[in-house]
Amino acid sequence: MRKELLTLAVACLLCVPAFAADDEEPKGVSDIKEVGKVIRNPITIEATGGNQKMDVVFNHSSHRRVRCQTCHHALPSDIDAKYVSCGASEECHSVPRGDDGVAPSLFKAFHAKDSDHSCYGCHIKKRKQYTGFQKGCLPCHEKAQKDPKVPAVAEKTLN
Repeated sequence: MRKELLTLAVACLLCVPAFAADDEEPKGVSDIKEVGKVIRNPITIEATGGNQKMDVVFNHSSHRRVRCQTCHHALPSDIDAKYVSCGASEECHSVPRGDDGVAPSLFKAFHAKDSDHSCYGCHIKKRKQYTGFQKGCLPCHEKAQKDPKVPAVAEKTLN
């Protein structure tokens, strides 16, 4: 008898959402779907200056062992955001701050040699840990590396 009542109670609880008047998705579901799409599909980060050969095709799935917060760090106004993307807030890389009052550009954010939040900084650490890790501007700027017309000075500039 107890088992039957428990089964009936569970069945009733499962049916409650079907009778809800609100047709909207539960809060956060659409956000989760969007994040899932971004993780599965590579994104293109356009290079500053309009040189398409310097664009970066970034694949989140190949960085799956890196915590999201490593790159997507939030500012106080973004605290409630579950996923902060560059461009999600005008405060990210356009507002001057710090002692020098300089806005950290996206280029600097991606290429800061001594930062754990930077692509370049992280890749330098990986090169020290793993001997087979790619050197130079690969794999990030793959198109530029394959084009002999693009000067190979970026590595010297950044080091």
